[in-house]
Amino acid sequence: FSYIFAPMRSGCNAFGTGFAHARAYASYHRTKKPFQRNDAWEGTYESSLEFGFRCPPRLTGRKKSSIEIANDWYFPMLNDSGRNDFYWQALQRRVTGKNVLDVGAGCGLLTLMAAKLGAKLSIGVESTRELAELAILNRQRNGFEWDTVRFVHANSRALTLPEFDKADVIVSETFGTLMLGEGMLDVVADARQRLARDGAEVVPGFGTQYALLVSSDHLSMLSRHRDTHGISLSAANCLLDTGNMMTTKGRGIRLSSIQDLVYMSECVELYTVDFNRMTPDDIPSSMSIDVRAKFSGVIDAIVLFWKAWDPCEEGLSMTTWHGESDLARDLHWGQAIQFVEDQALHCVSVDRYSDPAPFAVEAGEQLVMECRFSEPGHRMLQCELVRKKK
Repeated sequence: FSYIFAPMRSGCNAFGTGFAHARAYASYHRTKKPFQRNDAWEGTYESSLEFGFRCPPRLTGRKKSSIEIANDWYFPMLNDSGRNDFYWQALQRRVTGKNVLDVGAGCGLLTLMAAKLGAKLSIGVESTRELAELAILNRQRNGFEWDTVRFVHANSRALTLPEFDKADVIVSETFGTLMLGEGMLDVVADARQRLARDGAEVVPGFGTQYALLVSSDHLSMLSRHRDTHGISLSAANCLLDTGNMMTTKGRGIRLSSIQDLVYMSECVELYTVDFNRMTPDDIPSSMSIDVRAKFSGVIDAIVLFWKAWDPCEEGLSMTTWHGESDLARDLHWGQAIQFVEDQALHCVSVDRYSDPAPFAVEAGEQLVMECRFSEPGHRMLQCELVRKKK
């Protein structure tokens, strides 16, 4: 397939001569068919409105999913000033006179940052058509031309670049609530290998996934029923999901607002990624992490957060740790929560209606966090808390 820019809808001439340049720039092309989206199936925004509701004209014909994403977490992400400052400062020391590749460019923020900071050529790759359209429009509204800023509607793993346009700097913000949850390591490792020059730098350079054991009566309200007016509905507790993680943003909670949250352990490092060198194959499919209980009590959940940093500038980092997270960051990243149960108490007899046993510990007790990655790609993570064998 020929490399294309995503065109605006019929009747819009906002791109001017951009498409003539795109057609002439034939050396960008897809080398294989990327993940296919069934665009026709997703439905339009107006079809999702209640009967009798009026559709704002500017939203007519747009995908319902695009509107939901923008108003759910995308605007908070774009307005996360700490995140934006981190990337600005990390790019500032690297991009002058360089070729920059932004993988997962969205509507173009990091690509345009690099251009404004003096990049010779800044290329943004975005797989979502509507965001790629908006990125091109944002390029024009910011006064950049095709010779310095280009946006490609493609999956980065289905793209090739001519040698003279390969990247000296790769930047990406394909982080999820879990650090690798949106495929950050996959896409960056592929870009390093195929779309960059030898010695290219990656921004950010490093990242670490952390975990913490917590206890909270308020948090436990999300995981089991308590008697109400002498009525027990404890049979429902057998449905507690301790196999999958939930996200704070998905549940509409902010850990920083839970006043009775007790840190039952120190923060423990699960793994660290060097985005300049590593691939998903460098991360084991499972790992066992020792952790010690600080206090006696019941551990309700494991909280997971991450930190990314610039190795060349001390103190330059961004994190999803709730103690340093503001409203915008909690709304677009937040933290992951894995509820726990003491499965050892069910090792003799258990049935599908058994109550999940609370995980009670003594201060100083040694525990083990068993972590398993999903395959392929190590994107999702499951954590199980067990007692250390003596």
